[in-house]
This record gives sequence, structure tokens and C-alpha cells, in this order.
Amino acid sequence: DGSYEGIGAVVATDSNSNNYIVSIFSNSPAEKAGLKVGDVFKKVNSIDVSKYNLTDLVKKIKVTSGTKLKLTVLRGDKEIKATLIVGTVELPVVSSKVLDNNIGYINISTFAANSYKQFKKQLNKLEKKKITSLIIDVRDNPGGHLTQVTDILELFMDKKKILYQLETKGLKEKVYSKTSEKRNYKVVVLINSSSASASEILAAAF
Repeated sequence: DGSYEGIGAVVATDSNSNNYIVSIFSNSPAEKAGLKVGDVFKKVNSIDVSKYNLTDLVKKIKVTSGTKLKLTVLRGDKEIKATLIVGTVELPVVSSKVLDNNIGYINISTFAANSYKQFKKQLNKLEKKKITSLIIDVRDNPGGHLTQVTDILELFMDKKKILYQLETKGLKEKVYSKTSEKRNYKVVVLINSSSASASEILAAAF
């Protein structure tokens, strides 16, 4: 679905069995509370979790939305206290950057329920920087929601274009773009042997 209930931090265990923060999602409860990458979990609501395995720690912090958590983390040699409210965290599945020669680059890691919204936002950001061509990278993308692919394709292809076809009991149905929107710059789609399902439809349509 592209979202989950939690604090918005990816956690892992290091070689010393410390559970620490690997990354923090933008606008998440963890970011708003001031937690940082590298912070080591020590206490959750005054309970010492320093000896917990990763699974047990996650059970402590991945609780019902609206729950208040008081965390103590170790940052270097210093103990930091943070209070946050567990909430809905949107997973970032689309990222972008501008390469040399004004080439835009967008990576889609999966076609979740929020992929189109994130893709359009990143595309608008790139176009404001005056890109002259675009790379859409769906390498290792396992697929997902077909509706998200359809909406993304409609940003590039007008009503004359067939996006894909469906065949049921020998009857073929052609699915056309429903918009008049299109782009005039060149687009390259990057795929590999792990680009599956919706990713293949994206590449085939182009």
C-alpha cells in the first residue's frame, strides 16, 4: 500500500548486537522527534531494550497509531531522550536526480499505491530544472498496482496510444490513454531480469 503504522525508521543490528537506526523516512515521527541515523536504542518507555533482539525491539516500537513512545538512544557517548507519536508513515518508493547534460533520472523501486503521486511530484521537480530527456529506472522492480503504471504512462502518452491489451477467452480489449497529456523529450526505460509484471508493462508501452 506504500504506507504503514510505525515511527518511520529502518533499524538493524550491528556486530556488537546493538540495534541502531539505518535510515529515517522524511516527515516521519522519528524525523520530527530528532532521531538520527546511527542512534542506538537503549530504552522504550523506561524499559531497557539494549539486550533485545531486533524482532523484540520492533514489537516494542511498531505499535498502534497514536501511541506515545518515550525513547532513549545512545548517540556516540551521549544519551538522548525523544518523545514521539506513532503514526502513518508513507514509504518513499520514487527518487530522482539530474544527471550531466540535463538528463533527468527517476527510480521506481515498486508500484505501490502511492507510486504515481510520488512519480508526478519528482517529474515536476525535474521539469522545473529544464531536463531535456529522461531515464526511468525500474531495474529490480517486482511490479505492483497496474493502476499506478497506467497513471504514469498517461503522463507521457495521449489518447492515440495503446497502453496495453487484455485478452479474455480470445477477446482482446485495447486499453488507451485517457488524457491529452504528453512529453516531447526522449525517454529511456532501464530494466533487468528482475523487472517484473507492472515494470514490464511500463517498458513494453514505451
